[in-house]
Amino acid sequence: ATPSRSSGRNRKQVEHYEDKSMVTDQADEFVLPEGPGTKIKDLPVVVENLQKLTGNSDELRAMHQVLFGRRGKKTSIKKHILEFNGFQYPDDEEEKKAIREKAFQSMGRWQVGLVKSMMSVFDVDKKQKSTKEDLMDVFLDWLEAPSGALVAKGSKRKSTSSSAKASPQKKAK
Repeated sequence: ATPSRSSGRNRKQVEHYEDKSMVTDQADEFVLPEGPGTKIKDLPVVVENLQKLTGNSDELRAMHQVLFGRRGKKTSIKKHILEFNGFQYPDDEEEKKAIREKAFQSMGRWQVGLVKSMMSVFDVDKKQKSTKEDLMDVFLDWLEAPSGALVAKGSKRKSTSSSAKASPQKKAK
């Protein structure tokens, strides 16, 4: 006495909607741009300074945003920054200005203290400049093609290593 359905109706197969623009794996892919400068990992003073910061620090997050125009995962932020070797500019002068302006605007949200601390981390000379815009200009010039050329004169690394070598010699006598 259980009623059974004996309807002759055939049900259609359900087709789920998929937005093709959302399906792409572009969000997961991260391609490091190839710039004209030296890789950050090849500058020992900068690598030493970066090792003091954690991948979760606000400084490295902000720096990743400026360098690559997007937020990074905390597990890969430091690795990406170490692989950075300058902005990759197209041949078009207007696009070059647009990329630089975007990085300048992104850095413009920083406080002056953060700009100075990041210049210290990357060992860029900041003694001659006084305004935030001047500091950002010098830093962006260095970031376009990173090298050891604009490093701070008399950096801490050199002075500590020479004093560390001098003191053991005195103790040995």
